[in-house]
Amino acid sequence: MLLVFVLLAAAISLGICLTIGYTGLALLGFFLLFALAAFVAILLVYVLFLLILTAFIDKTKVQTEEHPFFRFVLVHSIGMILFFCGVRVRTERLELVPDDTFLLVGNHRSGYDPLIAIWALRKHRLNFVSKPSNFNIIVGGPMMAINGFLPIDRDDDRKALRTILAVADRMKRGVASFGIYPEGTRSRTDEMLPFRSGCFKAAQRAGVPIVVASTHNSAEIAKRGPLRPTKVLFRVCGVIDADTVACLKTAELAERARAMLEESLSH
Repeated sequence: MLLVFVLLAAAISLGICLTIGYTGLALLGFFLLFALAAFVAILLVYVLFLLILTAFIDKTKVQTEEHPFFRFVLVHSIGMILFFCGVRVRTERLELVPDDTFLLVGNHRSGYDPLIAIWALRKHRLNFVSKPSNFNIIVGGPMMAINGFLPIDRDDDRKALRTILAVADRMKRGVASFGIYPEGTRSRTDEMLPFRSGCFKAAQRAGVPIVVASTHNSAEIAKRGPLRPTKVLFRVCGVIDADTVACLKTAELAERARAMLEESLSH
């Protein structure tokens, strides 16, 4: 989508320059100036479009089906956010990701981690469970809700279990894959926090494989800022097939996934 905006801005600028009659160096100079102004204007219009679009989304309504239009907007908006924040995502071993639904688990160092995963796996329908307060974010909250993201209250085991069961139901019906961070919250150091094994129950109930993926260097994004680009690696460590998921206990699955992540993060 960002490329479309650039081309549209260039076309608008060229049209203005030719209409006015600029030639030579003046044509080049004013073309660049008008192109930049047109690009900024297009971005502002797009932001206004998102504000209006999300203003009419009911965040309390449970979404049970996929909405291709909102998925398109979500993915490409994330791509633009990462670009303007200076995040350059490199991927490895995406060919291991199954075509059908799966449960994605990984390490958690930054608030950018879900955005990076969704962008890296944009060919798949990937949602996340997230803390309830994130659904109150302007534009972001409604977009999460309409695309089927689910809030999880980790302080209330009963509510958390209901969310895990809802995740399992959607994966089993093939509506979307889901991402969960077993640490529960962001680690402030290079060491992963203890895993909460209950989230692995969703994969067992849905009968889907578990994709284990590590995200490298995402903690540096906030420190470096947009003026100093941050190279981030999203690596698929491996896949625990559905048969193995069904045979192991959740604690054993958590231990295996953690070992895979530790091995990946050490390189």
